[in-house]
Amino acid sequence: MIRRLWFDVTDTRLKGVRGGIGRVVGRFAQAFLNANAIDSVETLCVARVGRTWRRVHHPLTGAFPASPRHHPPAPTATPSASRAPSPEPGLTNRLAYALREHWHGRGLPHLTPAPGDALVLLDGHWRPELWPAALAFQRLGGSLIPGVHDLIALDHPDTCDPLTAARLRAWLSRAAQHADAFACVSRATADRLQNHLDSTRPKPAGPRPILVTPPGCDPPTSAPSAPRPQTSVAPKRLLIVGALEPRKNHAVLCDACEHLWDEGHDLQLTVVGRPGWRCDAITDRLQSLLHAGRPLRWLQDADDAALENAYASADALVIPSLDEGFGLPAVEALTRGLSVIASDIPALREATQGRARFLPPQDTAAWIDALRQPVSPVQGFTWPTWDQAAADLVRSVHSAFDQQGG
Repeated sequence: MIRRLWFDVTDTRLKGVRGGIGRVVGRFAQAFLNANAIDSVETLCVARVGRTWRRVHHPLTGAFPASPRHHPPAPTATPSASRAPSPEPGLTNRLAYALREHWHGRGLPHLTPAPGDALVLLDGHWRPELWPAALAFQRLGGSLIPGVHDLIALDHPDTCDPLTAARLRAWLSRAAQHADAFACVSRATADRLQNHLDSTRPKPAGPRPILVTPPGCDPPTSAPSAPRPQTSVAPKRLLIVGALEPRKNHAVLCDACEHLWDEGHDLQLTVVGRPGWRCDAITDRLQSLLHAGRPLRWLQDADDAALENAYASADALVIPSLDEGFGLPAVEALTRGLSVIASDIPALREATQGRARFLPPQDTAAWIDALRQPVSPVQGFTWPTWDQAAADLVRSVHSAFDQQGG
């Protein structure tokens, strides 16, 4: 029986609500704070400080850093200092992180785990420093539920920092030995996690439930900046949302747009995303297109309002990703009536409920042809809100441990 659900916000609290995982954690956290309790299960947001856990009361006002204001970059060369650093947590990195943990944990009330508590670790970090606090929670009778957003670093290591796959593999090995259950943001990710666990040696100690706990999506906060045509027309305002990383496959979209621009098509492209891992080639490409005067906008640090405006100003969202763990921008676009043109991969078929035009991610000719084709506004696409998604997560955890007699 689960009496209290602890939702870890440690990493997002330190880094701010930004990026895909940060947005998911931040929205879930706000929903849990708004609810306080769901179906008699108390919902707590918590942060790790050393080996202890502290309660966080205000994750989006003060405790969480605000998302940076967006600013389109000037069309000049991107300085090397702006490129994302290696994720390897060296000694200096670990010490700095620990100091920030303790500094930002000042004044937060201590929490003591007890039987009937469940700790959901859906925050976006694979730090080994997590385990002493997590295992202490478990020794005091709590149930441990590591979260998995994707396994892209294992399936496509060539698209990530070279150390990322090793870090994820080590984290999953530890999680497989200690988890009471797992939480995944999509069925596609859950299936891939199960395949990974089945192939792990040594085998985890007994089967672990894998819960599917998709993100939510709130309704739009603004109307389209210009009315979208009610009949099928070729899209003129394209949008792509996501960090600039090799797996997002921005290059194929740039190739397709350049081809159509050279043919004289009236096509505008808005890129929303900050530089990520191994992004030099695509950031240089975007800067080159801006220098050349192409009809391109690049919002590197879009906050919620800027992202909402980007959706309202677009005719279609394009997602040429090589892989995804879920695909939140697809859901956000469809609930706002945008057409979606996406890579034919399991997570995007799941997130869109099949209501997209699917293409091979690396077939540039197919993308060129698709961007010439008419699109129509989407109607009737619904998705659970963040409050509903948070309630579904609690009920999934409650149900899993009721069945286990936990």
